[in-house]
Amino acid sequence: MEKFKKFVPYLIIVAAAFYFVPLIPVVFPQSQESIGVGLMLFLAIPLANLISAVVFGFRHGMNFLYIVFVFVIYLPQIIYYRSVPVAVVGFIYLIFTFIGLYTGSTVNSMNRIKKDENKK
Repeated sequence: MEKFKKFVPYLIIVAAAFYFVPLIPVVFPQSQESIGVGLMLFLAIPLANLISAVVFGFRHGMNFLYIVFVFVIYLPQIIYYRSVPVAVVGFIYLIFTFIGLYTGSTVNSMNRIKKDENKK
């Protein structure tokens, strides 16, 4: 249980991006005609996913369970819509997650190497 607690804040951000950001046009129907809302939806979810993965990777290193948890969070949408494009979008989100984890863990390891070199 203690190991799962480190995932929770990042997974909450990802779940909010997956499930609450798409509700913006529903809550604000007057904004449905604007291009900005569509662009925000198109960019906000992958960016939230990428940024949370980078921060998680920086703080906790490369942990493939994070990718599995992100997939589990997105899985209800695939089951509900039963559509190939929804599954493809989920796969793209997993790619963003992997890139973010790899980037964060690489930056963290480079910082550790620099700190070790400075100690010598």
